[in-house]
Amino acid sequence: YDGLAKVAKERSLALPSWEQVERAYLEGKSDHENFAKPFDVYLETRSDEIDKAYQEWVAKPEHVARSPNDFLEAEDVEAGWYARLVNNGKGDWETEWTAICEEAEDLRAYDEEHDWSPEKIEAYNTQLSGKVLVPQVFGGKLRNLYESESGVCISKYMIVELVVALLIVVMFTWLAKRVATGGAPKGRLWNFLESILVFFRDQVARPSLGAHHDHGDDDHAEHGDGAHGSEPHNEYAEADRFLPLIWTMFVFILGCNLMGMVPWVGAPTSSFSVTTGLAAIILSAGFFVGLRKFGPSGFVLNPIAGMVLPLYVAIPILPMLLVIEWVGFLIRHVVLAIRLLANMVAGHLVLAAIMGLAFGTAAAATLAAAPTW
Repeated sequence: YDGLAKVAKERSLALPSWEQVERAYLEGKSDHENFAKPFDVYLETRSDEIDKAYQEWVAKPEHVARSPNDFLEAEDVEAGWYARLVNNGKGDWETEWTAICEEAEDLRAYDEEHDWSPEKIEAYNTQLSGKVLVPQVFGGKLRNLYESESGVCISKYMIVELVVALLIVVMFTWLAKRVATGGAPKGRLWNFLESILVFFRDQVARPSLGAHHDHGDDDHAEHGDGAHGSEPHNEYAEADRFLPLIWTMFVFILGCNLMGMVPWVGAPTSSFSVTTGLAAIILSAGFFVGLRKFGPSGFVLNPIAGMVLPLYVAIPILPMLLVIEWVGFLIRHVVLAIRLLANMVAGHLVLAAIMGLAFGTAAAATLAAAPTW
């Protein structure tokens, strides 16, 4: 509008106030066809409509040889002031209009030229519903709501992750102390937490990892050697070694997902950095356990271990299989990170789609003069 006002002044043309223009623009946007049209597109659309209406008007015998300005004065059309600027242009109007639009879209230049009052900033932050600006205590500077400009910055998801981790520590430390007594579970919380862990252990972890164990430990158990002689053998001992990690990852991811149901909080697992970090933990654990169990060479060659092939087949095939298996191993962790991210983001998109349908239905009902309920 500032750019148009400057052009109007140069051409000695009157322009309505911005309040009047804005009111007409917002009324125009209430039309279903103009929904979400930016200001410049709205003006261009109105200009095309005015030009078409003028051609029909001037085709009538009584209006022959009448100018566009005569039409604008006679009909008092909406956005006629913009049409006057276009029709009374000196030089290349398209070039001028393009320059005005580009200048208006340069937010950085606008930010540098205009002072943003605390009231205006507060108003913007109020409108950013669902977004929480976190105070930076380590001297970092935010570029926007989710990117850091410099220094160490704290995001909302970092705080939510910390809250989830503390809740896990408090709840399951409390549970562990009661389970250690050996008594029967008592109370709703105890039964609830233990049922989650037992279900995940018996229905997910153990069936997936299988009944693997070290036969050397069996010999000790059968002969009653050492302190373990009287303890019953656990065929899932190898699988149970990983339960602390699996339980922690499962409960942490579950807690982060559920945080997405809390208004203005959001699910940290809808951030790719969070899901990538979780995948990196599992990848690191796999490397650590594999190197410890098989050694460096055994771990690297493990994907093709046990394959006995003729030499003329093994030379071209085994290296290719080894590369494919290792690339697939690494890609699998990236895919898992993307899958968790996609699941959470898809949930948000479904909610946004439902909201869009609701608003669109209300707009269509209003346009058709039907009850908005």
